[in-house]
Amino acid sequence: MDQSTANPSAPPDDREAIARKKLQRLGAVIGAVTLLFAVGVVVAIFVMATTDPPTPQTYAPPVPGSINGIDVDPAAGRQLFAQNCASCHGKFGEGMIARGVNLRESAFVQLTSDSKLLKFLHVGRKANDPNSILKIEMPAKGANPLLGDQELGDLVAYMRQIQIDARRTTTASTTASTAP
Repeated sequence: MDQSTANPSAPPDDREAIARKKLQRLGAVIGAVTLLFAVGVVVAIFVMATTDPPTPQTYAPPVPGSINGIDVDPAAGRQLFAQNCASCHGKFGEGMIARGVNLRESAFVQLTSDSKLLKFLHVGRKANDPNSILKIEMPAKGANPLLGDQELGDLVAYMRQIQIDARRTTTASTTASTAP
């Protein structure tokens, strides 16, 4: 029990001094917690920036013409991506810190079959899933319940296309930087 409750008849100056000390302690605790949080964020960003994804041994085939009997269209997938996915995965699939992974270089996308990616988009992934890289939820259907097999198939085709484009960009920049 502190002095102000033990002795309600204590002079106001003593009660004010006790209150100031309590506020100082509280400020110190809040400052320490804020500092720890900031350090944690910086460490997380550093780890994400310096950790390479696993090197895939093989990759899924390029943009398919159909998935599970559904004719897919990467151009339609591009529009759907802009409307439903870009807010977390970036305009070009480059990923956004603490929002969504980089799909251009995603080993998961690269190594997962089209039909499994379609199923994944249907169900999403919980934040506590051991395979979640950012430990944040990937909502089923990108949180748009109106997306059906056709739209999700088009999105899979577009994800394949952005990975192909990313490999072309990487190859072109590597070739340009090694040219005499």
